[in-house]
Amino acid sequence: MSKLLFSPEFLASGYSHEFREFLSRIIQAKSKAEEKNQVEEELIHLSSKLGSSDPSTSKKMKEYLTRLIHCFMLGYSVDFSIIYAIMTTQSGESALDKRIGYLACTLFLQKNNELCIMLINTLQKDLQSQSYLDQSAALNAVCYLYHPEIPESVIDLVLKTMQVPKQVVHRIEPSLRQALNDQDHSVAFSALSVWKMILRKDFRDDILPAVCRINRQIIERRVHKSFNYHGVLAPWAQLDCLAIYEIYIRHNTHNESILMEIHQIIKECLNSILRKVDAAFAILLECTKLLGLLNTQEDTFDYLDSFLEASNHNLKYLGLLCLSFIDRDLWKEDWQKLLGKVILDSIDDDTVIQKTLELLDSVMSLGVLKKVSTDVLKAISKSDEKEMNELVGHWLIQCVNDYHIDVDEWYIDTMLYALAETRKYLDQTFVESQCQIIKTLLDEELIETKLKEMMVDLLYKLLKKSNTNVYSSSFTKLAFSVLGEYGYLSDQYTEIDFMNQLQKWVLLLEGDDDLQLIGLLAIKKCILRSKTWLSSLQPILKECQKSSVPEKQELYQELIQIINDDSFKKEIQESTVNLAQTLSINPNRPTTTIGRFSNYGNPVPKQYPRGIFNSNHNNPATAATMTSVHKKTRLEGRHNAEENLVSSLINMDLQDRLLMTTKEFGELWVTFEIEEKRKMPCFINECETLAQELSTSWDIQIVQVIGREFIAFHTFDVLIHVALFQHEFELTIRTRNNKE
Repeated sequence: MSKLLFSPEFLASGYSHEFREFLSRIIQAKSKAEEKNQVEEELIHLSSKLGSSDPSTSKKMKEYLTRLIHCFMLGYSVDFSIIYAIMTTQSGESALDKRIGYLACTLFLQKNNELCIMLINTLQKDLQSQSYLDQSAALNAVCYLYHPEIPESVIDLVLKTMQVPKQVVHRIEPSLRQALNDQDHSVAFSALSVWKMILRKDFRDDILPAVCRINRQIIERRVHKSFNYHGVLAPWAQLDCLAIYEIYIRHNTHNESILMEIHQIIKECLNSILRKVDAAFAILLECTKLLGLLNTQEDTFDYLDSFLEASNHNLKYLGLLCLSFIDRDLWKEDWQKLLGKVILDSIDDDTVIQKTLELLDSVMSLGVLKKVSTDVLKAISKSDEKEMNELVGHWLIQCVNDYHIDVDEWYIDTMLYALAETRKYLDQTFVESQCQIIKTLLDEELIETKLKEMMVDLLYKLLKKSNTNVYSSSFTKLAFSVLGEYGYLSDQYTEIDFMNQLQKWVLLLEGDDDLQLIGLLAIKKCILRSKTWLSSLQPILKECQKSSVPEKQELYQELIQIINDDSFKKEIQESTVNLAQTLSINPNRPTTTIGRFSNYGNPVPKQYPRGIFNSNHNNPATAATMTSVHKKTRLEGRHNAEENLVSSLINMDLQDRLLMTTKEFGELWVTFEIEEKRKMPCFINECETLAQELSTSWDIQIVQVIGREFIAFHTFDVLIHVALFQHEFELTIRTRNNKE
């Protein structure tokens, strides 16, 4: 098609560059939705042009109508332009203008449209014209205009045209039977469209052989190349043949010989266009419709797989449209699974999705649902568009409820993932009702605990998966309740794991007192069962203390009593990130010593915060040794160093008071050559609280807290900078270069 746009014929046609741009955009559209946007924009533009009083409008009317015909052929309404098409047939400056006007009228005017009356005078005038081109255009239009007053007004004039010597006019009204056998293919093709309309009202048995002969001539390429349209020979004649075959199929449902003959030629017609495009797609659709009416084998439709798997959404839609005309008993088994993949690949195209869901509804069963559910869930997760997410999510949940009777692991897994991946797009009342159904089913499980255990593990994973408040409030409430009531059933996760996620989500739900209260109640249940509470609970309790909600105040008092009880153990949250890796050289280090501190020749082994750089921090013996060395280092200072007098005095002063000023920290920071950065999860909101926690757990000395950052040191060879962000902090450690 792109080659056609730049062919000499098109460039010499007189159509504007603007028209070529419109065609290019339509050709390049990747989906029906994108095509719709392009066409609607074009229709708005044409409407303003046609309605303007610009004198150039009449000169460009042929192009405007051609562009409108393109839009109409793509399936869009162009009713606003009918009056302009009629005006063009009356006042066209050339035969081509009148022909375009008539073509537009035959397409745009629906059956019994009152505006057809406005064409009667024009048709009568052109049928009596001395120009055979005007006569031909009028005769063509008469065949496609459906209004009760037109036949009576023009029948006599049409019959008189038989006396016109020009073949282009004469072929339109010969004896219709003889026309099918005419050696001129244009005459035979014209007769096909007439016989198609006659047979629908007055069926005759003896026309089929002539139609099959014409169709086989086209298939065997025994027609002139001038009938070639985008690589397909006489596509409109082939479509007329297929329409006539449909009439014979419906009238000869028990005549096996006729049905076999039709089946054979349809297969030949289909095979001749499978590797072609554009008009070939219309023939393919009609062939598929007819094969669906016949008793055919399942593998007959194998050619549809390539359309359903196509990356182009328009080809996908063609495949789906073909499927809709095939009896469901003739469907291949893998088509059901393939429809799920279509949803996954085309979740951004509402036209494809609507058609796919319609097809799935027509074959839906529990087996089909299980085949497509995985891909449908992936599609929901992938979609960030509310309309599509809501449509597909609601459809899946409704199907699960309609077709799944017994509650099992698949039911729980599918429902929870569907409710989670639809996020906050579904109607809140609908989500609440589904969550209530699931909760009731769990409560009814009195003896077995398998489903409860599975649900606990799954909800924990879903809460851990997100660090933002993306789930609906009803789903979050369900997750809190299940973890609080049944968390002890899990073999995979501990109560501490559950408290970690619950406390994270309580922080995420800031401002939602109801959900925070449910989350805190779940945390309380975990604490009572495990006899352990997490250190990160303290800042949450401080917020509860400030709350004006009586229930939160009451719960705060209960939790304070628990954590003050010596029988409950405090669990310090330490990072599990392993930083025992080779440190990289700081690329910004100075090449010479800066300030009062010189490089040391043989420093003692570097000491790092416990649990950060020491890969063996879980080994008690190693930890004891490192602690001993650490204390010894503080007392003995740095030996065997090449120090100048000023540095020696400063080092002695630092070691005496075991403190460091911000200025001293800065001067040391720029001289240290090795740097390492790490990001770690954190659910503490206040930087001072984080500094206190790390000071205790890592045994570091805080130099200064500034806003949401603080600086600290472990030994004078290890400097630390921490920046606090939402739900995480960034740790930067610098140390002196160890040349050994």
